Amino acid sequence: MWSSKVSCSLLAHPAILLGLLLVRSGEGQSREAFVWKHIDYPKSYPTSHPDTYCTLMMMQRGMTRYVCKETSTFINDFPISVVQVCRGRGTPSSNYFDSTDSFDMVLCRYTGGPPPYNCRYSGKPAHLRIRVTCTGNHPTHYVTQRT
Repeated sequence: MWSSKVSCSLLAHPAILLGLLLVRSGEGQSREAFVWKHIDYPKSYPTSHPDTYCTLMMMQRGMTRYVCKETSTFINDFPISVVQVCRGRGTPSSNYFDSTDSFDMVLCRYTGGPPPYNCRYSGKPAHLRIRVTCTGNHPTHYVTQRT
């Protein structure tokens, strides 16, 4: 009886530690994922041809690997400016923060073609406010742009 309590206790502690590590690493991945999916500064490609920009960015960032993602937005502004939305340069709204400033960005929309290498996109340059979810003073989810 005592040995079964000890073995259960020994198994529970590593499980708790593993759970804490997964939660902690998930936060870091979420921040990194936000930057990877939505920040492109300095611009990787010229936006003078926004359709080509979107097609290349979506492929480069892995958003055409299995399916052609329908839409995405790439913010072409200083990353720290986007982080500041979570640190006082944004207005809390429900579970989100609406930026007080506008950002240069390109809005990308899928127009056709099969994955992974033939997804085509149209791009529209814009200068808009954004809405993000923040975790630990960092943006972790892009919700939408705000006009």
